[in-house]
Amino acid sequence: MGIFREAKPYNGAAFERLPETAGDSGGPCRHVNHTILRSGFAGGQEASMNDPDILKMNDELARKFGKIEADLVACQGIGELFEGLLSGSGEAFGIPFVWLSILRNPETETLLRILNDSDLLRNRLNVIEPSSFLEVCPDGPSSVIASGDLRPFFRLMPPNVKYFIRSLAVAPLALHGHLIGSLNHGDASPERYQPGMGTTLLDHLAATVSGRLSDLLPPGEKSERFCGREPHDA
Repeated sequence: MGIFREAKPYNGAAFERLPETAGDSGGPCRHVNHTILRSGFAGGQEASMNDPDILKMNDELARKFGKIEADLVACQGIGELFEGLLSGSGEAFGIPFVWLSILRNPETETLLRILNDSDLLRNRLNVIEPSSFLEVCPDGPSSVIASGDLRPFFRLMPPNVKYFIRSLAVAPLALHGHLIGSLNHGDASPERYQPGMGTTLLDHLAATVSGRLSDLLPPGEKSERFCGREPHDA
């Protein structure tokens, strides 16, 4: 699963980078390393191999992630993919704020049109300039956990929720290997996401979403058939 780097402060907010080795998008199955998981949905509780209660909790988290990923891999449209991602994550883990940040550039024009075609996604979408995104997430594909002073992250947040969020998990998303934005989870509690939290499961989820998105939206594709609706609605 890779080695976690030490969390470092950034403008009052605490960060953690993902493991050196990210999960692939080959499917929802994975082995849970209970020695590196920490509190919160992103990774689980830190546990010794002799603590059956914590092991059970971590296994349940892995099961929930696996269920979400299996559902996403089966999606046949981009709108369906992201609606399932946001709704599934929020419901499975009780996350009050789940939204997307998408970079504003030519590569994302078709994706943004599809996302804005959905009432659910349009209301959970933040469009951001690439330079602004990289200022708060300078490590590109490495995910970030932040708590405390989140003002540097306000540019990632929808204006109507930014003052309610006290801790944040940012999982970068890619399209054909190129960074296009992030999946964001926020909570009103500053203790929900903290430095030291394992993010292996969240990283694997983001990789699965990126892989499925790349399958559904071929390079340079601008066809109306990728409208993100179910086939019977097309």
